[in-house]
Amino acid sequence: QLGSFFAHYAQEFRDHPMLKFQGQTFNYEDIYRHAQALATYFSRELQMTSGTRVGIMIPNTPQFAITFLAAQLSGLVTVAINPLYTKREVRQIMEHADIRCIVVVDFKAHIVNEVVKELKNKPIVITTKMGDLLSHAKSFMISMFLRVCKKQKAYHDQSFVSFRQVIKRYKHQQITCVRRHKKDVAMLQYTSGTTGKA
Repeated sequence: QLGSFFAHYAQEFRDHPMLKFQGQTFNYEDIYRHAQALATYFSRELQMTSGTRVGIMIPNTPQFAITFLAAQLSGLVTVAINPLYTKREVRQIMEHADIRCIVVVDFKAHIVNEVVKELKNKPIVITTKMGDLLSHAKSFMISMFLRVCKKQKAYHDQSFVSFRQVIKRYKHQQITCVRRHKKDVAMLQYTSGTTGKA
């Protein structure tokens, strides 16, 4: 019951800080509101039902926590994918886990796009920028740093869905937390592949 657990404490500690990223603090209410917006998109627009697998291919940012918690509120199963994985490793996980939607950081979206083209079941791809939830100034600075210093170029495709736009579109909507059973799977965690295939 991770979803209901989070919902409970998000109300109890709504004004308390939960995450800090690039000098910006997000309290419990901030994260819960964003998670509810994404959960609404999962449930109502994508009509994803309990047990459906959602991939998360994002570095340590608030978007990772929001996506994970949105999936738990919706009764979905999260599959964390290391952003450093190669195309072969990403495809193996996406195919094996039967991922139907994946949230990926924009400078790794080209890998996911190549994989999606080869899959029989085409998942929905949601892209996010590292600074999506920061001020415009900070978001711009991070994007420039990644592009110039790290040579990480954002990749876009017309079929992609914007994480930021989803949060904005559903910011005033909520769903009822899906009830879980004790034996329900909450997440799938694959190994790093150090002993063979990932």
